[in-house]
Amino acid sequence: MTALKQTLIRKLEAKGLYPGTIPGFLKNLAAYLSENPHLNLVEVNHKLSYLGWEEIELDYHTFQLAKCWLESETAGE
Repeated sequence: MTALKQTLIRKLEAKGLYPGTIPGFLKNLAAYLSENPHLNLVEVNHKLSYLGWEEIELDYHTFQLAKCWLESETAGE
């Protein structure tokens, strides 16, 4: 696991996500950002809440970290 992903996971855990739910959360987040990479933070939080992720609201820094992680994952394919 990359340092970038480890940092992202730690941030998500600090925001209250249970470690077992993080893979599903990242999968949903990656799907939205892959579909429309120009979504802003408010739109992403709204879409994730719609899917049932009401307990977490991404802040700007965690959102940027997630976007960097996703870019690094897709660049490695």
